[in-house]
Amino acid sequence: RLRCAPLLHGFRGRPTADVDALADLVVRLAEHVVGSDVVEAELNPVLVGQHGATAVDALLTLEGQP
Repeated sequence: RLRCAPLLHGFRGRPTADVDALADLVVRLAEHVVGSDVVEAELNPVLVGQHGATAVDALLTLEGQP
């Protein structure tokens, strides 16, 4: 369970975030890196609104990189 889960479910009267879009973003990333040379992936920040999720920046570490 994510520590930020309460924020995704309408914290302090805010609208509920599009959790399905967030999950889809994570699954699509996983599909791209499985079987590749990627050994670490960082998405930061990820913006999740009512109608979608967007990774603003990404850092991928390839096998053999320091």
